[in-house]
Amino acid sequence: MTKQHRVIALTLGSMLAAATPAIAQPDMTGTFNTDSGPVNGRGAGKIQMTITQRGSSLEWKTSTGYTYICSLDERSCAGTWAGKTGGGWFSVKFSPNGDSFTGTWGYKDDRSQSGFFNGKR
Repeated sequence: MTKQHRVIALTLGSMLAAATPAIAQPDMTGTFNTDSGPVNGRGAGKIQMTITQRGSSLEWKTSTGYTYICSLDERSCAGTWAGKTGGGWFSVKFSPNGDSFTGTWGYKDDRSQSGFFNGKR
């Protein structure tokens, strides 16, 4: 490839990148009805989670008094939770339109999975 062809290729690539619109990320703010799997042999649960989005930061509040905080990266969100039984980590992936999610969670800094949960607006 000649120098002239490289310059043309770089210019066209830059123009294409500038002309490509950013994919809009859905707003995750809202109330989600969730289901969780059994934990330590106990039954599954159904709770409401209200998510407030500020930029890429999500704050989740549950109807049972727990708070989840995470940073959104495209459709994935990983963070921490805290409540009356302690705290830990969680990780979720939202659907393309942001109306549902699936995720896993665990206690404290132990990265082993303690349970799973999913939700729908």
